[in-house]
Amino acid sequence: MFFVLFLSCNSDEESTPINDISITAVDPESPGTLGFYETSTSDRVTITYDYHISHPEGARIWIIPYTEGDKSEGYVYSSSGVFKGSGQRTVIFSTEDVGSGPLHVDQIKISITNPDQSTQLLERFVDVDYTFE
Repeated sequence: MFFVLFLSCNSDEESTPINDISITAVDPESPGTLGFYETSTSDRVTITYDYHISHPEGARIWIIPYTEGDKSEGYVYSSSGVFKGSGQRTVIFSTEDVGSGPLHVDQIKISITNPDQSTQLLERFVDVDYTFE
């Protein structure tokens, strides 16, 4: 299965997206069962996306795992530099073993903010189905 997700926020007067992300690959695909972070060779979800950022100062982009509406306990995710223009990036997310048994990730939050994180440029939730154990 090929997974593509197009998300955008803000637009100019011609309705052209200014800040957007398009997920081009997810490995492993959802649903999936993985080990906790750094406990096995299959311990993370890898996401590749194309981005286009027109915010004048650039933007930071995160993909964070969520469980039942909150950030997943013990979550791990790729940090973000400041991005401008268009490009492609590969990131990961996972969860650490916090001693409470298997953890189900049911959504990922895609967040784009200005560089100092004072302005949310995009926030979207995408349903997924991953269990970390």
